Amino acid sequence: MTRQRFTIHQDADGTFRLAGSLTVEHLDYLKFFLDEHLSRVKNIALDLGGVEYWDVRSLQLLIAYRKALPVGSDWKITGLSAELENILLKSGLKTFLCP
Repeated sequence: MTRQRFTIHQDADGTFRLAGSLTVEHLDYLKFFLDEHLSRVKNIALDLGGVEYWDVRSLQLLIAYRKALPVGSDWKITGLSAELENILLKSGLKTFLCP
């Protein structure tokens, strides 16, 4: 079984693009990345279009970062798969995570 890789990069317009499978084994990497970059920017744009799999802990981490944003920060998530959008809708988290 091949382990899926998880990557994050920032494109020219400042959007952070996430790709691969985001599981508990990648949370330290995602947390380090968010800590490093979100402390320097006021407007956060995450494109999740390349994420093939999420686990619950990954969503919990994004929820925690969303809650911790300073007042006046702009948070934007794009590229949700139909499955993830459905999960967020059913859980009531879509309006919070994707304002």
